[in-house]
Amino acid sequence: MRLASRTPHRALAPYIERIWYACDAMAPERRERRLPTGTVQLLVNLADDQLSWFDGQGRHSAAGAGFAAALPRAMDIDVAEQRAVLGVSFRPGGAAAFVGDPTLDAPVVDLGAVWPRAADLRDRLLRAPDPLETLETFLLDATRDALPLQPYVGPAARALASGRRVADVADMLGTTTGSLHRRFRGAVGLAPKQYARVARLQRLLGSLVHGAGHDWSGLAATHGWYDQSHLVHDFADLTGMTPSAYRPRHSAWSNHVDPPA
Repeated sequence: MRLASRTPHRALAPYIERIWYACDAMAPERRERRLPTGTVQLLVNLADDQLSWFDGQGRHSAAGAGFAAALPRAMDIDVAEQRAVLGVSFRPGGAAAFVGDPTLDAPVVDLGAVWPRAADLRDRLLRAPDPLETLETFLLDATRDALPLQPYVGPAARALASGRRVADVADMLGTTTGSLHRRFRGAVGLAPKQYARVARLQRLLGSLVHGAGHDWSGLAATHGWYDQSHLVHDFADLTGMTPSAYRPRHSAWSNHVDPPA
């Protein structure tokens, strides 16, 4: 597997965390589970003109250039279909500057449906000698028409990601929990409590030493769960598996795992 990413141009840094490319020309036909990160993404499948995912109702697809919501739970994808994908991972609130409210009615929707100026982006990238550079140039051009970033989103997201309670974050920002809920969800795509749950999962995953045994009770206390039972229940709800079954597929991609059998 080839993995590449680049730090975005400084003009894009307020909106975008990274631009990346993942390629596995020999990817087998199988599912892969992607754990929730709280991040909105732009995805362009260079191998196939569709982006598919699975849920309890079966298989669903969007066009090969898609806008992926910040999800509160894991999602399964078709690995062979998405064997060459360009992606943009937005900072909290960053996607809203380009498309408005990033809350979607599906995990992935056609990119052109939410961002008309990007309707032909996949075709442009397929023709480009350097798709990563072309994608960055497109994004830089789009900043000219970007909406202002909401100044409260970054501080709120950082506070929630550090483990602060929603009520405390609202107090910190001088607002009510109801107002924070509406404004944060409209900019990030997740409610503050949902974002905090996902962020806590990510703190846990980032602290795991792969191949070693884990003190789940101690980790629960460290990361803000009531006890080990609470951690296990929350982990299963977010990922569809137990903590002991968690095995990342690649050391650099801790949010990509095999679905439980």
